[in-house]
Amino acid sequence: MPEWIQILQGLLTPVVAFVGIYFAWQQLAIARAKLQHELFDRRYKIFEATRSFLTNILTEGDVHREAQWKYRAEIAAAEFLLNEDVCLYLEDIWKHAVNLEALSKRREGMLGEEKRLEYIDREDDELGWLLEQLPLLSKRFKPFLHLEPVPKWPWSKG
Repeated sequence: MPEWIQILQGLLTPVVAFVGIYFAWQQLAIARAKLQHELFDRRYKIFEATRSFLTNILTEGDVHREAQWKYRAEIAAAEFLLNEDVCLYLEDIWKHAVNLEALSKRREGMLGEEKRLEYIDREDDELGWLLEQLPLLSKRFKPFLHLEPVPKWPWSKG
């Protein structure tokens, strides 16, 4: 057998190994990109639920119990998808909404004007806090809604 054929046979194994490694790396990159997109979708649903919840409160000036429980159900997965800071923030939004509803209900049955005005001021404070959260919401979620480009080669960044 000629020497060049023996050399080619010897090179065939490393070439096949390199091609196999390249395809395995491509599969890994695709799996990571798919996971990243799935996480994005799930996290965006929580973002959208929170934005919708705040928008409805600010549009109506009040929050109904059904809306509160719907919001709680829509953000239930947050503890698995977001960090503790954002989870606590979502919890704060819910607590302020609950306080707003409670103040509104208590105010309805009050007879004394001074007490009613006190409750109206507290309602305004809660509503004001919730209003301030709408523009801050994107900043809180931005680190979790970022998509990385899929690198073409193992040594490249994008």
